[in-house]
Amino acid sequence: MKTNFDIVIASIPKLSLTAPSNGLAYIKSVVNKKGFNCKLVDWNLDLYQKIDQNRYKNLWDLNDLSFKYKNLFDEFWEDKLESISNGWLEEARLLNPRWLGLSLFSIHNLYLAKKLLKIFRKEIPQVRLLVGGPVAAKAGRIFKVPSG
Repeated sequence: MKTNFDIVIASIPKLSLTAPSNGLAYIKSVVNKKGFNCKLVDWNLDLYQKIDQNRYKNLWDLNDLSFKYKNLFDEFWEDKLESISNGWLEEARLLNPRWLGLSLFSIHNLYLAKKLLKIFRKEIPQVRLLVGGPVAAKAGRIFKVPSG
């Protein structure tokens, strides 16, 4: 069933599973207080729950580089992440937000953010996309993601 949110903010992989950020909850409370309907989604945890823990047992280790280097990210994207991200696209469609935000807490979010922004821009063009978080400025310089 389709719902209507003003704003959906997604926490995207790869982040620590043991210390989720409370920043998004703070943003949600401020946005709600201003009269907007906001929902948070945790696609980082969703990925963890959907992958084979035996095959990808080291994915969340600090030394794993699957999200840091493009060639490793591209390999993981094709192997598993693309199919899971299709579910995130469907979730976004069902939530039907006016605004969709991606929260970038780490350089490990950058390649995935670029992929998701391109997909969302193409598949749900009516949704306005936001990028925020500690590495958002770096993302803009690196990727030069076109608006509109």
